[in-house]
Amino acid sequence: MTTIKSFRELVSDDGSHIHRRIFTDPELYELEKKHIFAHTWVYMGHESQIEKSGDFITSYIAETPVIVSRAGDKSIHVSINSCSHRGVPVCRADQGNTRRFICPYHNWTFSNKGDLISIPQERKVCNKPDKAALGLKKVPRVETHHGLIFASLDENIEPLIDYLGPMAWYLDCLFDRFDGGVEVLGPPHKWLINCNWKLPVENHLGDVGHGPYLHGSLLQGTPAVEELEKYGHNIVPKPGHGLSVRLMPEGTPDDQCMLGMDGIAGMDLEVFEYLKESHKKVSERLGDIRARLKPLCYTRFCSF
Repeated sequence: MTTIKSFRELVSDDGSHIHRRIFTDPELYELEKKHIFAHTWVYMGHESQIEKSGDFITSYIAETPVIVSRAGDKSIHVSINSCSHRGVPVCRADQGNTRRFICPYHNWTFSNKGDLISIPQERKVCNKPDKAALGLKKVPRVETHHGLIFASLDENIEPLIDYLGPMAWYLDCLFDRFDGGVEVLGPPHKWLINCNWKLPVENHLGDVGHGPYLHGSLLQGTPAVEELEKYGHNIVPKPGHGLSVRLMPEGTPDDQCMLGMDGIAGMDLEVFEYLKESHKKVSERLGDIRARLKPLCYTRFCSF
């Protein structure tokens, strides 16, 4: 393991040049887990994924596995997926519905709030355990923004809306676009990529230009290529947050501005009509600029 003597040797003063070690150095990665992921808001999932009492999904904060669950009182809880007894994961499913999480090792049983409910062999223990102190370790801060669930291991972190700052204005362009918000349908697609977490972040944060080439087989011959070249922007509203968008010029017809219209053939006619009708309300809801803003992707420091 190499020792990092100075971060200046990895990133130039103006940030325009970076050393490739930032994508490969294990020592730097350990520092990132300690100083970034332990003290930031991390995206967990969407409220529609845990709509009913008992619903849960599993996720990660860096390499720490967590359970995101909806309790009987509809509150949202994020707990470390590790039994307080011997550390065994108490949940092995990506998603589901349950009133209890039961450790397979000794059957310690936890509520969907993470509280320890029962210890099967408790009567055989000489010193009565304090179950109130032995629940799943809670992630101390959980907040939502237009259905997006965020959590933080830092109990003293600033409120989510302050942390997002001007990034919220762009998030709302997508997640506050419709009267009823948005909904996640079905399980999410997941990819396991053998790379450093910063590679996909950098790709989304500052590289709108790769689309016509890397995805040429999909985009070639469509209006999307010209849109990307003429109207594509990479935006960093606040350090640590970024997005790629296309800002269509004034006077662009609604059916070229509405969400989902990327010039790719094959959209279902019913979906097309729904999006077109919904777009009529966007200017009133979000203003003219965001009505012409077509999000490509958003990125922030998130789980990977």
